[in-house]
Amino acid sequence: FSSRRRHTRYIGDWSSDVCSSDLRTDPAPDEPTMHPAIEGMQLLYVGGRPQTKLRIQSLVQEQGADLVCHDGGKTKTSICSLKTLIESSHAVFMPVDRVSHASALETKRLCRQCKKPFITMKSCSMSCFQQALLQLEAYGDDPAEGADFTATE
Repeated sequence: FSSRRRHTRYIGDWSSDVCSSDLRTDPAPDEPTMHPAIEGMQLLYVGGRPQTKLRIQSLVQEQGADLVCHDGGKTKTSICSLKTLIESSHAVFMPVDRVSHASALETKRLCRQCKKPFITMKSCSMSCFQQALLQLEAYGDDPAEGADFTATE
């Protein structure tokens, strides 16, 4: 591919519209992934996929923190359990692609009410979660500021 986008006459041919600068490269394996200090924290993850939750849980435990998961469902019982989980957590993470609308709205409302960091992610991928962890730094020493952030890849 060239370093500039090329235009084609074929609307369905996206491959020639990609340039080398569009292709992301992963960090070298010997470069450590930096995360804010989360040791001793309890983090709440609302929604997501079961397989990804296990990987995220391993990452969080390696950093000395606990990850509590909520299914992000829309049943009344599921939504009612959010308040207790949010009150006992230091920060709340939510992938917007795998959560019910009702749970998303209630989670946001409760985070503001409880003054807890509420960090949304565009997807439930591991890389989005790692980016979202970095957003905790924006809260500084006082994670109870209660601002909303969106982590993007």
